[in-house]
Amino acid sequence: ITADLAGKQDEERKIQSRLAELEKKMAAQNRSMAEDLEGKKREENSMQQRIVNLKSEEMSMQQRIVKLDAELNKSNERITADLAGKQDEERKIQSRLAELEKKMAAQNRSMAEDLEGKKREENSMQQRIVNLKSEEMSMQQRIVKLDAELNKSNERITADLAG
Repeated sequence: ITADLAGKQDEERKIQSRLAELEKKMAAQNRSMAEDLEGKKREENSMQQRIVNLKSEEMSMQQRIVKLDAELNKSNERITADLAGKQDEERKIQSRLAELEKKMAAQNRSMAEDLEGKKREENSMQQRIVNLKSEEMSMQQRIVKLDAELNKSNERITADLAG
């Protein structure tokens, strides 16, 4: 009986040691996943700030386009007023006007392309946020699963100890 009892006590110490190792390992995994989640949240906040900045840039570009259109209209009005009747001067002015319109159109196209690129970048960031939130949910489900596994392991060990 004493030998059996000593064997049982030794077995119980091994089980307790194993249980302590498992709990330590689970705690480390939970800390690691919590740190990963925190990093993902910081990354998401950074991306949301970037989206706000992109929207601000987009509005600024739209205002600049409106300003350039107004400048083009004013330039056209001034040129038209100066055309009093001199044909030679009119040809020079028309040429200058065509260059301005070409330049303005090129600037407008360039800014429109920039806006399109910013919108694509914003959409990409929003998709990244969705992906990060999905990863966060997956990690939370994994934590729940690991907690359930730890509880089952604890119940088995407890049942082994009780038996």
